[in-house]
Amino acid sequence: MTTIYVNQVFGVSKDMVLSYVEREEVDVEFNRAAASDKHIVVYGSSKQGKSALVQKHIAKENAITIGCTPRMTTKDIYSSLLRQIGITIESSKEEVKGTNGVVSVKTGFKAIIPLFGQANTEVKGDIGGKTE
Repeated sequence: MTTIYVNQVFGVSKDMVLSYVEREEVDVEFNRAAASDKHIVVYGSSKQGKSALVQKHIAKENAITIGCTPRMTTKDIYSSLLRQIGITIESSKEEVKGTNGVVSVKTGFKAIIPLFGQANTEVKGDIGGKTE
């Protein structure tokens, strides 16, 4: 006889819980979406079985999970996504104020992508000018 512990059935876990109940409508629709070439976003209120649904139908190595909080921004979500797939984004900003009253601003971004290398972009501009 197999021993099943309470924490394998109830509670929050990163592992598949044994209490998962298939909901035919939900599971069929989820599998249909998973078979498409689209991304799937599973969202909803706490303790509704979102993680269990994904764990039941998607292999761990094929899923990117981002646990969102009310204070997260779109930037936070994209940063988490990129970090999980191994892409690093570095940004820089340089501001120089010249003696002639001109402020030069330079902003740059670098994306480091495994197996592909890196891509850089830079934007420069001057603000101000001479007054007579």
